[in-house]
Amino acid sequence: MKDVKEKQVVEMAKHVCKYAHEDCERTCYDSRICTSYSTCKRLYNAGYRKQSWISVEERLPSEKERRDKYGELVPFLVCEKDTEYPYRAFYDGTIWGDGFMKIKGITHWMPLPEPPKMRKEDEGK
Repeated sequence: MKDVKEKQVVEMAKHVCKYAHEDCERTCYDSRICTSYSTCKRLYNAGYRKQSWISVEERLPSEKERRDKYGELVPFLVCEKDTEYPYRAFYDGTIWGDGFMKIKGITHWMPLPEPPKMRKEDEGK
């Protein structure tokens, strides 16, 4: 069985192949000869990760994921069973909440992306 890293590289390569080679009938993205695979492997090794939803049945945020360097809870993007749009929530290791009340029915979550890097000339505007 492929390890987690290999599975993620193959998933990334599938998406790259789908958009970069729409007319390609081959499914070679998990082989060493596919250019999408080799490109995605280099990106993965450089630290790039495809951001995707994580089922709460698969796992919940770890202590390291849910707290910042000051020990404060960090927000996650979450989905509930019957909601149309994802929204922000916190997880304290036991319950999900929005800062005011408990939330039940969370089915999926993902970390928020990093904030954009500000250029020096944009700071203070």
